[in-house]
Amino acid sequence: MDMNLFGLFLVFFCCQASAIQFSAFPRTVLLTRTTTHHVEELRNVLFPSMQLYWPADFGELVIALDAESDVNLANEINANTSWINAQSPIPVSAVLEQLPSDYKHVFPGLMRTSGYDRQQWSNFYCEKLVHLDVKWVGIIDTDTEFFAPVVPSTISMDGERLRTIGRRNGRVLSGRKVGDGTQAWSRGTEMALNTTGQLATFMINFPVWYHKDTFYKARQHIAQHEDFDSVFSRIARVEGFYSQFNILGNYIYLFEHDRYDFHIQCNDGAVDPRDAVPAVRVARHTPREHLLTGCCLSILMQDGELNVEEKCDGLAYYGDMKYYYPAQLQYYGDDQLWTDIYDSPFDTLFRYQQELREQLIAHPHRKDKCYAALGL
Repeated sequence: MDMNLFGLFLVFFCCQASAIQFSAFPRTVLLTRTTTHHVEELRNVLFPSMQLYWPADFGELVIALDAESDVNLANEINANTSWINAQSPIPVSAVLEQLPSDYKHVFPGLMRTSGYDRQQWSNFYCEKLVHLDVKWVGIIDTDTEFFAPVVPSTISMDGERLRTIGRRNGRVLSGRKVGDGTQAWSRGTEMALNTTGQLATFMINFPVWYHKDTFYKARQHIAQHEDFDSVFSRIARVEGFYSQFNILGNYIYLFEHDRYDFHIQCNDGAVDPRDAVPAVRVARHTPREHLLTGCCLSILMQDGELNVEEKCDGLAYYGDMKYYYPAQLQYYGDDQLWTDIYDSPFDTLFRYQQELREQLIAHPHRKDKCYAALGL
């Protein structure tokens, strides 16, 4: 990248007005689903990363559990006596979800297991699992790991539209088999939304953010004049794969577009260029060796040159400016930086770094946690 242009970008973004703050957002929750038998994923993957990178003064974590088997764990969490409460940096509560009466029919377990079907089904009913005054819901899997600090713009740039990251490629465009014999993921989306193919896949970024009322509206649209669970049971029997994230992502693109801020990796012209601007991702299903990437960025952002190169070997340097780009701070779902297509990845990265600097100045304890994690 031309260094003169880089310098102009740096000056421009460092001089911008402060970004939107968490305090401007409505009541927001992270929602995850697990069971007593699988709760160790929270202990070993999600919680350690939340302690480093999730803002403790924003949002709360709601854990959805099975009503027929997880009552004791739910009681411990809600009484604030569980190890979950001790480890989580944010308020935690548990909610018990009942099985549908015809669950054996609704959850056939043909694609993976009946438990997978139940989780997908549950994610269509999220508004029933949170308080009435909650406006935004971020769904996150228990085996998801934050690898960089969450800042307000990774949720919403304007306090109204929620960031939605997707990817469009040949693998997800139709229900036909692709070259390696794997059936595409679009079959369930086609059945749910009565479309041919799907615009994009939306399984590549966590948390996945939704307006709370989107869940009810999407169920109404999918069910039309039927019972939603009956329609869901057919989706779960589709020949191929299905994903609630793909179904809802394509639904909001088609029917609630103005309420969401789309960032879809696309190089075939099928997506409006305004919806194809890269976006920084701060969490993903990822090996744990990337956990400290964001700590390296955080310390370097606030303190400048530190002797941490041996612990931060994922950092790249841009010439004499020594602006830092962690290799895992990705824009989409793969390792390719789209610098051959867009200049805007640099744009997006600079905005994130400037916003992060402001957050670290306001909340220096985040940097202290990173020092401890890096052994400095």
